[in-house]
Amino acid sequence: MFVMQWNFPRVPIPDLTSGEPLPTVSVPPICWIMFLLVILLWPISTAGFQFVADDVLRGRRRSLGAQFSAALERFSKMLGTGLLVYFSYFFWFFVPLTAMVALLSAGLSVVSIMLYLLAGVFMVYMNARLFINFLFWEQTAAFGNEGPLLAVRESKELARCLPDAPRLERPLYRGAIVASVWLIFLLFAARLQGVESPEQAMALMQSLSQAKTPDALMIAADITSALMNLVLRPLLAASFIVLYYDAKARLGRGKD
Repeated sequence: MFVMQWNFPRVPIPDLTSGEPLPTVSVPPICWIMFLLVILLWPISTAGFQFVADDVLRGRRRSLGAQFSAALERFSKMLGTGLLVYFSYFFWFFVPLTAMVALLSAGLSVVSIMLYLLAGVFMVYMNARLFINFLFWEQTAAFGNEGPLLAVRESKELARCLPDAPRLERPLYRGAIVASVWLIFLLFAARLQGVESPEQAMALMQSLSQAKTPDALMIAADITSALMNLVLRPLLAASFIVLYYDAKARLGRGKD
């Protein structure tokens, strides 16, 4: 991911209201190679995080080779479930976004603004539902024996179980709190780069996109992003492993 991000061409942020065509991007071959490696290695990495966190939770010791073999056995299932999950996110994000861009390009009017806001609300609503349904998909895919569709279904059941319990006792709210804390860490990382407001964030993005050669700002942004990913992914995996087993236990007691 770091190599792909480092070599990806910087694209100026387009002005959607100007009516000018979007700039074309020539992606170098190294980015396509790294993208293919990410797709091939990401399922093993995701499953590996689950198995390592599970071993820590259970107080079990396994060698790196045993953990890697266990993650490798789940490659096809993690890949299939991950493609299903992220294609759903991609579809329900870019279809409404495309409609919003088309409305802006057609010119501003009362009707277009209303449709623009409606498409934005619909996009937020659909992605919120997907977040709930996919809350535990990594755990159900790593530890379950069902296919991708049943793994997603089990994730939905775990996330929505105990609807009558107090809010802080429901897996959905606990998962949302953990994800919010993770988002706060990401915002803190952005603040370390000198971003304290949306205007500064846009200015930073514009300066990065217009830079022709790597400079100190680009190096700091890429390295900070990579380090935050290395630090937060294990914490996120460990937190959701605990929530996953807690939700399974609560769902089992509810069925009994």
